[in-house]
Amino acid sequence: AEVYRVSVDHQYPYRLYGAQQDNSTISVPSRDNDPDVRMRAANALGELANSSEIVVKRLLAMLEDNYSDVRMRAANALVKLGHSSDTVVKTLLALLEDNDSYVRSSAAEALGELGHSSETVVNGLLELLQDEHLGVYEHLGVRRWAGEALVKLGKTSNHILPTVIEWIEQHQDSEYVGRGIDVLWDLVVGRE
Repeated sequence: AEVYRVSVDHQYPYRLYGAQQDNSTISVPSRDNDPDVRMRAANALGELANSSEIVVKRLLAMLEDNYSDVRMRAANALVKLGHSSDTVVKTLLALLEDNDSYVRSSAAEALGELGHSSETVVNGLLELLQDEHLGVYEHLGVRRWAGEALVKLGKTSNHILPTVIEWIEQHQDSEYVGRGIDVLWDLVVGRE
């Protein structure tokens, strides 16, 4: 098995060193006191192109970091690795309710990229179409990423289109119905 050591310094965002070693450890500074080091470690783990249990376990732990940029980068790293286990999906679903809008956006994007179109995932993404936390400008991004994830999932799952139509019907008096209509349009036009 491969053991990786990630070196993070201010001159280089990250460096990866790989070697054939015995299989039990991956040494990354994911528990460093400096959030920039943890953030860069998450980036580096995503660049490994290795979705081993050790790497995924470390990234899952980073999804619970106190620093939002670390959580966001860990979500992005899981997408790069293409790892879509039930544990990863469940953890990303929880991040759809994160206090930080960028983390919610990254979680929505990740769920779309990973291709899980379960009812729970679709409903979580639909909820983000009416994301209301904090300022409006910031959350246009959350709604946009949720919509893009739904469109991406709709390319491979036939149940997305009727679910979005139902959501629009249930929210037709909502100020956020326009985002649902945009998703519907992209789903229909994308199928032609």
